[in-house]
Amino acid sequence: MQINFKDYNPFSGVTRLVTLINKKDGYEAKSSLSTGEDDYIRKDDLLRLLIIQCINMDEWKHSWHEKIDRKNKKRLKEIIDEKIRNRKEEIEKLKAGRTFLKWL
Repeated sequence: MQINFKDYNPFSGVTRLVTLINKKDGYEAKSSLSTGEDDYIRKDDLLRLLIIQCINMDEWKHSWHEKIDRKNKKRLKEIIDEKIRNRKEEIEKLKAGRTFLKWL
């Protein structure tokens, strides 16, 4: 599995483009800055950026209240699983809404 995502830093105005690739024996991480400058961020920090974006979806910013580390992995998984369940319900409702539009 591979994911590409952006991380915008509002303080610097710079966007980081990140690629994470899941492999059998670990993961590979690559990043570049929108300015074209070299990006010197650690591989583990790129992984944390993805986790933070996942747990911060919606209004509540879990990353302000939860540690992003191995010891808290179970809690972070619970947060992400709940968001997946909620999204499934939302997607079903959106599909139904699209179907029922014909009756408007």
